[in-house]
Amino acid sequence: MFDMFGKINEIKQQMQEVQAELDRLQLTTEKSGVKVVITANKDIQSIEISEDLFATGDRKKIEDLLLEALNQSVKDAESVSKAKMMEVTKGMLPPGLPGM
Repeated sequence: MFDMFGKINEIKQQMQEVQAELDRLQLTTEKSGVKVVITANKDIQSIEISEDLFATGDRKKIEDLLLEALNQSVKDAESVSKAKMMEVTKGMLPPGLPGM
């Protein structure tokens, strides 16, 4: 039983380390003059819009590109986060459980 608690504490520590790593890990998405930098924990760090894109004066185009870049950034962050968490949790649960 104490071995089980030790394993739980070990996994908890690993999860905290992964969370810290995800806070530091930055991902960049660029879409036609829009650049978004986000952490793997989905904290947006910066948004840049090129001068050329601003010069077009096409507000709708800028909004659409920004939306695309933000959505892609969040998807990328979720993918990286999920993969990192799977590394920690693999072997914890029996194989064949749904969603695994």
